[in-house]
Amino acid sequence: MFLIYYAISFIAHKYPNSTSKIFCYTTIIIASTLYILRLPLKLDPTLNTLGSITCFHYTFSYFHFFVFGLLASKFKQYFEQMLDNKYIVATAIVLFTIGNYCLYNILLPKTEDFSYNIYKIIYEIVETGCAYTGIFIIYGFFRHYADSVKESTFIGRNLQYIGKRTLDIYLLHYFLIPTIPMVGSFLIEYPNMAIELFIGLSLSLLIIGICMIISNIIRTSPFLSHWLLGTK
Repeated sequence: MFLIYYAISFIAHKYPNSTSKIFCYTTIIIASTLYILRLPLKLDPTLNTLGSITCFHYTFSYFHFFVFGLLASKFKQYFEQMLDNKYIVATAIVLFTIGNYCLYNILLPKTEDFSYNIYKIIYEIVETGCAYTGIFIIYGFFRHYADSVKESTFIGRNLQYIGKRTLDIYLLHYFLIPTIPMVGSFLIEYPNMAIELFIGLSLSLLIIGICMIISNIIRTSPFLSHWLLGTK
């Protein structure tokens, strides 16, 4: 993702008068292209294996989120204006609700045939839409309740403490993600967003807590904290 980003930045800086336009258009086009290309990549056995070895699957699947974050940061003023618009936020909430209802009640075909592949593509598009509206809602929530997450409050202090250690959590959490096939099988057979949310939040808080403990242990050694966590 960063290699693609730096390549785009290099091209954009070659044309300083239209840097913003080139940056935006190029990143959006590449992100969209990669997202589309990942589908045939998975269908072909050889390409699927190559995609797994090179991590192209993950790059193709998540690069558009990477671009979304870059654009939100680059055009922060406009992004915040959208968050402050009550109609846009309301639309995001409605679309998120409708999308999740479709995911859990309509778009779950049981047989693998041609129609299954079509449904799967539609399912992934709706799922991606829910992800974007969900991200937008979370940003809007914390912006609206900014006073409640200030450092002077108990919740705010803890959230900000976690926020300062996000890199540590990002590096450590992968080794702590549990494999619970029976839970996955149950949720596939009996999809329920409330149960999935409860399990997801519970596991997330547990993993974050353990990551914080490991992070504090590593940080007792300046050498390890520098080379493992990048702290100075």
